[in-house]
Amino acid sequence: MSTHMLVMQEVGTPDQDLLQLLEAEGYQADTTGLQEALSRLCMRPPDLAILSVRHLGRNTQSLCQKLCRQARSLMLPFVLLIESCYERGLPRGCDACLVRPLPSWQIAAVIKILLQNNGVQILAAGGVRLHLGTHRVYRCDSSHHLSPREFRLLETLMRHPARVLTRRFLMREVWDTDFVQDTRTLDVHIHWLRRKMEPNPSGPLYLRTVRGVGYDFVPVWPEL
Repeated sequence: MSTHMLVMQEVGTPDQDLLQLLEAEGYQADTTGLQEALSRLCMRPPDLAILSVRHLGRNTQSLCQKLCRQARSLMLPFVLLIESCYERGLPRGCDACLVRPLPSWQIAAVIKILLQNNGVQILAAGGVRLHLGTHRVYRCDSSHHLSPREFRLLETLMRHPARVLTRRFLMREVWDTDFVQDTRTLDVHIHWLRRKMEPNPSGPLYLRTVRGVGYDFVPVWPEL
């Protein structure tokens, strides 16, 4: 019996690329609009549910949270596939948050991981994949374990892709302090992260310094 997927998407904007990918991987994929998403999820629980939207505004943010809770109660993986995120960042609770553009093999790999490992949570953007449970970061064929502060810093940046986060914001989120007179510890942790995940740490591709402001995570793919 083939694995059953439920793709929840905006009416009039079918995600044909995703549906073709799921079919090519041998999955059975059903679709539903956002208004019927919650009832459809409960009516016939799939093996994995995917919410595919272009933007995450206030309404879709609320729907996403409800779907996350329902999927958790049904003990099935829930994936958010998005092109740009709500100003507050990617929501928590999803088993995977995938920020486009992503190659099809990356999406397929995340789905396979979720189906094989119940309880795994993943953030994926650009060429970087962060496993929330194991605190490991993956890029291409390499992986590294992160310290608690490194992990929290990278998670915060990846939940706000392509947004400049100020030093004050990062110090508050990661170190739980509003003291910003000395942020060298932030710079040191960024340096350590670059050594673990950048193709060229001295010319960072993902973790960009915005002088006088802070840092941002750039969800790009390196040229191979």
